[in-house]
Amino acid sequence: MSLGRVCRVGLVVVPVALLFARAASAQGPVPALPQGIHLGVDGRYFEDACDQTKPFYCLTERVLPANFDPSTYVRGAHPAFVPFAGGPPTGTGLPSDFAAAYHITPAIQATGGLVTLIDLPDSHALADANTYRTYFGIPAFTACTFPLTGSSPCLITSDENGGQINQNVGDDTSGGDTETALDIAMVSAACPQCSILLVQMTRAETDSTCGQTPCVNGDDFLTSIASANTVAGSALGAISISFGGCESGSIGPDASSQDPAGPFTSGGHLVLAASGDQGYLLKQAPLKCNTPSNPASNTTVLAVGGTNMSTADTESAWSSAGSGCSTEFAMPAYQTAYLASHAGAFAGCTKRDTADVSAVADFNNKGVAVYDSTSGGWGGVLGTSAASPMFAAILTMTGLVPQVAADFGYLYTHPAFFNDITTGSNGSCGGNNQCTAGTGWDGPTGLGTPNATEMKLGGSSSGTDAGSGSSSGSSSGSSSGSSSGSSSGSSSGSSSGGSSGSSSGSASSSGGGSGSSSSSGSSSGGSSGGSSGSGSGGMVDASTDAEMDATSEASGDAGSGSSGSSSGCGCGTVGSDTAANGFALFALAGSLTLIARRRRR
Repeated sequence: MSLGRVCRVGLVVVPVALLFARAASAQGPVPALPQGIHLGVDGRYFEDACDQTKPFYCLTERVLPANFDPSTYVRGAHPAFVPFAGGPPTGTGLPSDFAAAYHITPAIQATGGLVTLIDLPDSHALADANTYRTYFGIPAFTACTFPLTGSSPCLITSDENGGQINQNVGDDTSGGDTETALDIAMVSAACPQCSILLVQMTRAETDSTCGQTPCVNGDDFLTSIASANTVAGSALGAISISFGGCESGSIGPDASSQDPAGPFTSGGHLVLAASGDQGYLLKQAPLKCNTPSNPASNTTVLAVGGTNMSTADTESAWSSAGSGCSTEFAMPAYQTAYLASHAGAFAGCTKRDTADVSAVADFNNKGVAVYDSTSGGWGGVLGTSAASPMFAAILTMTGLVPQVAADFGYLYTHPAFFNDITTGSNGSCGGNNQCTAGTGWDGPTGLGTPNATEMKLGGSSSGTDAGSGSSSGSSSGSSSGSSSGSSSGSSSGSSSGGSSGSSSGSASSSGGGSGSSSSSGSSSGGSSGGSSGSGSGGMVDASTDAEMDATSEASGDAGSGSSGSSSGCGCGTVGSDTAANGFALFALAGSLTLIARRRRR
C-alpha cells in the first residue's frame, strides 16, 4: 500500500483528552488490548462493530458493559450492549437532543423525503427500527415499494443489484447489523417522516485484500448506488455511506478499483460518507493509515465529520473523527473557491481536504441510543457513521439535496447553515485546523454542524459567506462525472458579527457533473450560532499518543512554507518532535484556555 509521506514539526500540540490518557498510562505499563477493543478516556471499553483490518469497514463502535473484561474477549462474539432492557441507557443521545441542537422544528420534520442507506444485510432491520421509533413516539415504518404513495414513512430494502425487494437476504455476521440499526435510527431521529431505501451489500468477496473472509471493496459502493438509482428512479436523493478505509495510494479508472474515481454524486443524487473513526489521517490504532478515509475523500462525496455533543447547545470536535489532506484526489473547485476568500483555510493542504461538514458522533461520552436486537437490545453506539445519515436526513427534509448535489460549494458559501464548532481536536498536527477545531472550516468538523432552520430558509436571513474584510477570487476546474448541471443565484442580507466583506467566484460543479455556481453578497460575521464544549470525547487507546510522539507523526499536510510532495503533503519545516513531551504541560495549559462555551442564538 502506498501512503503519503509523514510531515514532522518540532512541537506537538496534544489534545487535552490524550494528555489525560498519557497521564494515566504513566502510572504503569498499559496492558495490550485485543484487536477491536479500545479504552476510552473515562475508563469505558468500546468494541469496533466491524473488523477494521479489512479494506473497508463500518465506522461504528459499541459501548461495552461496565463489567467487561478484555481478557475474556473473543473477536466476533460481540458482548452484549450495556444491559438496559427497558429503554436507552441513561445519558445517551436521544432524538430530542438532536432536534434542539440542530434547530429542527416540527414543521421541518413534517416535510419528509427519501434517504438511501448502503449497509450490510440485516434481517432484523424493520423490526429493530420500529422498536426504536415506537419508543420515541415516531410513527412505525411499513414495508413498501416504489413509486412511493401516501404520506406514511416506510422502509424499502433491496440488494446491491436492485433485486430481492423487501426480501430476507440473510444477516451479516461481522457486526454490520449494529451499523444498519444506527443508520436507520439517526434518520428516524432527525426526520421522522422520511422513508428509507436500505441497499444491502450481499456480495461476499474473498480476494487477496480480504483474506479468506468476506469483505467490502470500493466497487461495491458504486454498484449499490447504481442499484438505488434503478430501484428509486427520480425519487433518489441523499445516499449515506457509513463505511471507510485507508486510501490505497492510487485512483482506479473504473469501479473495480479500491479507490474508484467515481463519480459518486451525479444525476441529481447526493452521496455522503462518514469521515472515519481513527482521528487525524486515521493515525489511531489499528489502522495508522496516514491518509484520510476513502470514499469520504473522493471529491464527489460530501465528507461528514463528527462531534461530541454534551448538551443541546454544546459540541466539540470528536477526538476520533477522521480528517486530513488526501494523498490521491486533487483539491476540488469548491474548496479552491473557498480558499480564495479564506486565506490559509486548509493549512497548506494542496489536495482534497476533509471533512466538509459534521454532525453528532458521540453524546456525552456515552454514545447515541440505538436498538439492535442482535446485540441484545438498547445500547450506546458512536462513530461518524451516526453523523453521515443524520446530515443526509437534514439535507433531505430542508430541500437542499438538489443544490448541494449540483455544487458542494453551495454549502461553502452559506455559513449560516452551520453551527461553527470551535473547540476540540482529533490528533496532533502542530495545532493548525487540519486537526484542531476553530472558527470557520476545520478538519474534524468541516464547516460545522447543521442548522436546519437556516437551511430551510435557504440562508436568506444572513446572506452569503463574505470572508473577512474585502476580497475577491475565482477558481475554475473540473471534476469527473457523467452528467452536467449548473447552479446559480444570489442572496443578500445581514447578520450580526464582526467584519464584513465580499467574495465571488466561479467554478465547476462538484457533484460528479459539470456546471457553474456563483454567489455574491455581504454579511457581517459568519455562521449563525456557535457551539463549543469542554472535551472532545471519543476513543483513545492509552498507547496511541505515545506512539505518535515516538514516531513523530505530527503535522501531516499542514504548516507553513513550501508545498509538499505529489502526495499532497503541504508541509514546510521538517524537524524533530523530541521536545513534545517537554511541552506537554504547555500544551495542556494552552488547550484549556481555548475551552470556552459559545451559546447558539
